[in-house]
Amino acid sequence: MKEALVIGRPETPARSPQEQFERAVQRGMEGPFLRYSKRLELMELAKSLGLNRFQANLFIAQVQQRVNGQAPLLADRYESAKVPGTQDADDHPRWRDKLILLGGLFIVAALVDMILVKFLFAGR
Repeated sequence: MKEALVIGRPETPARSPQEQFERAVQRGMEGPFLRYSKRLELMELAKSLGLNRFQANLFIAQVQQRVNGQAPLLADRYESAKVPGTQDADDHPRWRDKLILLGGLFIVAALVDMILVKFLFAGR
């Protein structure tokens, strides 16, 4: 049986369990996809390397992002992952909430007035 000729740099040996797992994920990728059966195999490998499920899923997501050409979201602090043009719930102006409440109260008051007028003056 012939061995396949690999062109390029020889792969350096992985130094840590994390590197071993990341390389296994890279080898398991089929283009931008990772089959579910392969993911289950990788989870077993992670367990044998001493990685927990969270770490394994994080490494898989990072490799998938690299393969898909996306920058890892966790590269910097959490603020860098924020989508531009969005605001946190506490960032929007308070006056807008008050204006919406005032408009709602006005509508309710108008409806109550209409009902009162109908019942009071309907018999005449």
